[in-house]
Amino acid sequence: MADVHDNAPDALAGAEVHSTPGNPDIAVTVTVPVDGGTLDRLTERAEREGRDIEQVVADALRAAAA
Repeated sequence: MADVHDNAPDALAGAEVHSTPGNPDIAVTVTVPVDGGTLDRLTERAEREGRDIEQVVADALRAAAA
């Protein structure tokens, strides 16, 4: 199977998926548009809480996804 998009939609029916948590060979990048005001508030929160902006943004994304 060269590419899943080359097959019929049901071609993967019954396929098994295996994953290893924390696998360093897999990277996922998500692009989320953020307006300037939201970014300013997240930056202020990071400074106020003494945390990295990446941690604050990750928390905000998890909360939004819940």
